[in-house]
Amino acid sequence: MIPTTATTTPAATTTTARRTRLVAGAAALVAAGTLLGACGLPGNGFQVIAERADRTEDRGDRTEDRTEDRTEDRTEDPTDTTDTTAPDTTVTDSSLPPIWLPVPDDTVVPGDTVPAIPATDATVPVAEPVAVPAGAVEVGHGVVVVPSPGWTVTVESGVLAMTDGTVSVQAQVLRRTAGEDPSVPMQEYVDTFDATSGTITYQPARFTWSTTEPVSIDRYSLWYSTFDDSVATGRGVDGGIHLSRRDDGLTLVYDVWAAAGVVGDLPTEMYDSLWNSFVSAPSIGAPVVLSPAPTFRVSSVSTPVIVDGIAGLTPAPGFGVVSNEAGSAIVSNGSDFDVEVHTFTAVADTVDALGRAQQIVADTFGPVTFADELTYDADAFGVQRRSIGWNGNCGGSSCGGTIDVFVDPTTAKSYAVMAEWLWNPADGSAPHQPAWNFMWTSMTDSFDQIV
Repeated sequence: MIPTTATTTPAATTTTARRTRLVAGAAALVAAGTLLGACGLPGNGFQVIAERADRTEDRGDRTEDRTEDRTEDRTEDPTDTTDTTAPDTTVTDSSLPPIWLPVPDDTVVPGDTVPAIPATDATVPVAEPVAVPAGAVEVGHGVVVVPSPGWTVTVESGVLAMTDGTVSVQAQVLRRTAGEDPSVPMQEYVDTFDATSGTITYQPARFTWSTTEPVSIDRYSLWYSTFDDSVATGRGVDGGIHLSRRDDGLTLVYDVWAAAGVVGDLPTEMYDSLWNSFVSAPSIGAPVVLSPAPTFRVSSVSTPVIVDGIAGLTPAPGFGVVSNEAGSAIVSNGSDFDVEVHTFTAVADTVDALGRAQQIVADTFGPVTFADELTYDADAFGVQRRSIGWNGNCGGSSCGGTIDVFVDPTTAKSYAVMAEWLWNPADGSAPHQPAWNFMWTSMTDSFDQIV
């Protein structure tokens, strides 16, 4: 903890990975996995980075522009709605929205393969094989992909790996129990790389899309980022895992990733070949009625600090938990940088929320001087934001910090995301900005509505 004017007392697995996602610089690794979600092709409408709720716009200390929200660029899907908590489950177009992914500036480095996750319904007879289009690569269960020029496609142990040297996509088609909880295969997939990826943060996985024609399918998506201290944003690799399950249990897990800050996608025709063959693949068993599953978190060796419900942040390396009580959390590197999050209820507006957060700072680090407030447009979920910076004297040292408050006017509930640091005496700079940006993004990506 950094020095304060008040007395404070600091409070006190997985299988073999298939690839390493933490790349110092930018290389994302191609390797084997077990689940793939509908992610990424041009013309199919689903941006991996754009699908993340944008709350980073206009932050002066961030170099990456992520101005699109999760609902933008999905206009090609007639079932899309900005309210992801209650998506339309009946659609007339079974095509899958495309997913764009930020791609690395550098060449993707092939990684190691690992065992695929197991199928859970091995007793169902395998359907008769269907005709394979010319030039197609067979994935399994009647699903194929037709490579586009410039793309390298390999299949090993049922795991499909695709890359153009910049974007990496991994997919697998699995025979699973019809109606299975989507968190089970999603977790099994995450377990194949999580332990060897360094510090990594995952958004909660959400129900994002569904159709009933020609077969019933629904999809669950989560986005993740690895930590990289060498870049200002603190993010090394950004990716998205998208799990699509048919009502007969056939499941497509699709993972697309690249270095943070670049955008790319699969060619439309390549993506369409994969998705359309998944939709039309022979049935593997009796169908069941699919019911949307609630938003869920996957487990990780990079354990998030939960603040409220499923909202929380993943500490950057070197940061530990000082306190974690209901509705609040403080993490610190123990010397010159603290991050804290507080939940406020019965909030009138962003002015009220910011005033409460400022009082916490004043009580802990006062006297302080506050800068001018910044306001922002409400995001796609109606959440409003207001922020402010401050300077003070902490235990005889020059200190400063920032406060961001997010208010959901429909619930009168707010999160205050705050940082406090000792200014670098050598040059007057703020320390640990990659770590702070990583944790800020981790927290603000963990919620849409505040309930």
